[in-house]
Amino acid sequence: MITLPHLKVAGLMTIGPMTDDIEAIKKSFSLTKSLFDRIRSVVGDGFDKLSMGMSGDYELALDYGAN
Repeated sequence: MITLPHLKVAGLMTIGPMTDDIEAIKKSFSLTKSLFDRIRSVVGDGFDKLSMGMSGDYELALDYGAN
């Protein structure tokens, strides 16, 4: 196990795939949210940042839990 005492990981960040396929983007955001929830259940409330999407799909990202 690696110990990094001066590094605090506070969340996840993702950009959806570069496509017009809305279902592919939704799947990407859904998978990231699921991973975020799983990690947070282990490490606790300090893991609270979920950044997803760009200007063209941020509203969809918000629907999937981006904060």
